[in-house]
Amino acid sequence: MNIEVKKIGNGKTLGVIGTDKFKFNYLSLNFLLPKTEENIASAVILARVLARGSEMYPDIKSINKKLGMLYGANLSFTAGDYADKFSLKICAGFL
Repeated sequence: MNIEVKKIGNGKTLGVIGTDKFKFNYLSLNFLLPKTEENIASAVILARVLARGSEMYPDIKSINKKLGMLYGANLSFTAGDYADKFSLKICAGFL
């Protein structure tokens, strides 16, 4: 297993764990925001809106249909507390 952590910008890091053991990929984007009422409300609303659809996939049914055609890919959006910050997490699993 190969683990790399790279600084890619001011306050931004990229962590990559590489292995030939699995054929499945997992991508996780974590946005850490200061705990303010505006940030918390925006992150929670954004997580729910992203999970419900987009212009190309306007409802959950069309999103799940597309994910099913991608050999069982999955997508999730969560918002919650992380220490003294608030986080918005976007995760995708795919072949």
